[in-house]
Amino acid sequence: MQPIVTDGEIGPLTVTGTSRLAVTYSTSPNPQISVNVNTSETVAGTFQESATIQAQSIPNCALTIPFDVTLQPAVSFSLAESEITIHYRHGQAQTPAQVGITTQFGNENFGFSVVSSAGWMFANVNQVSGLQPVLSITTEDQAPGTYTGTLTVSLQGLTKLAPYFRD
Repeated sequence: MQPIVTDGEIGPLTVTGTSRLAVTYSTSPNPQISVNVNTSETVAGTFQESATIQAQSIPNCALTIPFDVTLQPAVSFSLAESEITIHYRHGQAQTPAQVGITTQFGNENFGFSVVSSAGWMFANVNQVSGLQPVLSITTEDQAPGTYTGTLTVSLQGLTKLAPYFRD
């Protein structure tokens, strides 16, 4: 943030911004103007916006500062299934269960992490360029019975809980 330098006494300033900008003016401790993107804006794209500074004592003189604002879609993801049951026979090889992941990343790439609540259940996210990611789930061979666990899939601060059952 740059300090506002004025030559002489011009009186109070008025600052305004176009619809996608939140512009504020502060005089303490030093005069400064803050320009932020309006967080209620939901349409993705690149927009030409501006902030205008006006000295109230000089009504016909204003300084307009242009901004290019690029808004990307919110980063999110969802699992194709929020709950899955895995069946297999004790001692036999198993094929990993797979769950599709739908992403909303815009033009960015993010890495996933997966944490299992059960020591017998393992998972990772397979990401292949150009394809949607897939959650791949495997389990250790266990004695016959029913077991319950939860996988926590995370992405840069976003978390989805997915309970998984095996019997």
